Amino acid sequence: MLCALDASTADRSLYDAAITKSGVQNNPNNEQPVDIGPSSFDQTDLLGGGQCMSDFVITVAGNPITIAMSNICSHLSMFGNVLLAVTLLLCIRIVSRG
Repeated sequence: MLCALDASTADRSLYDAAITKSGVQNNPNNEQPVDIGPSSFDQTDLLGGGQCMSDFVITVAGNPITIAMSNICSHLSMFGNVLLAVTLLLCIRIVSRG
């Protein structure tokens, strides 16, 4: 059994109004197109900008504890380079499998 559109519904009246239109319907307000590309985004200082985070102090039970990020920055930098190399190898594998 097939379901037919009921002529008395609001959906049917919107459909009937839409099929009678002519011309370009994807820009009803005559808005100008916007060009979006790599130059449209400000990537300065993205994810820290390659700088080490400063040490920060948290308070636990009334006692200040300093978390020294400067001690682990060199290790995080090396880890970032390793992740970048792994990503490069995976990209090469994806492209070469084609």
